[in-house]
Amino acid sequence: MTILIENIPMPSRLLLTWQPVDGGSRYVIGELLQDESEGYEFNYLTDSKDFAKARDNGFRGFPAFDIKVATHRKDVMQTFSRRLPSRKREDFDDYLLTFRLPADFRENDFVLLACTGGKVASDGFYFVPDLSSVRPPFDYVMEVAGTRHMIKEGRLALDEISIGDEVILRNEDTNTVDPLAILVTKNDNHLGYVNKALCAALRDLSKNHDVSGVVVRKNGSSDRPLIYAKVSVR
Repeated sequence: MTILIENIPMPSRLLLTWQPVDGGSRYVIGELLQDESEGYEFNYLTDSKDFAKARDNGFRGFPAFDIKVATHRKDVMQTFSRRLPSRKREDFDDYLLTFRLPADFRENDFVLLACTGGKVASDGFYFVPDLSSVRPPFDYVMEVAGTRHMIKEGRLALDEISIGDEVILRNEDTNTVDPLAILVTKNDNHLGYVNKALCAALRDLSKNHDVSGVVVRKNGSSDRPLIYAKVSVR
């Protein structure tokens, strides 16, 4: 069973996250902005706690943009578009399907980065949309974070999770590490967590909108199982 996105998210702001190549926490280190005329700007979020923690853990900037300069406007979208496959490739439809996007996807590269993350194997950078800049209704396919740890702790049996399973996003206010954490559950199974870069906006959206989830993809290795859920905001 293949479940596709019904309402493509159309953000005006993307958050650039970074994770050390040897793993560990993922940090929000920058933002990519699109204005109404499709002009683009990239800013390092130098005053944020995440930026400081990233630098402490080895972050030295995105290769194309000098970390000593906070704001960049030259060749911004051209640079980040290189993280996406050519739309002329024969397997581009397969790439879209990986992220549950329709084959007739015609949105610009900014939206494609929002939906796919623009991840490449050679570095730890990954985009997520600032969901507070997206007008509902929309759907967003996300990787559930922390699944491997849930399995190791015996809190999740992966063979009990199937494509199409409904999941619940539950605020975990008692989380001592991150009070904004959102837990992803199916019945009594803890699948993992929502990416922390999305939590604040999702919590805010849930105050006035219905937020639901469904498992749309399951893959990876036994050492690193991966679960992807489509989050729908209506």
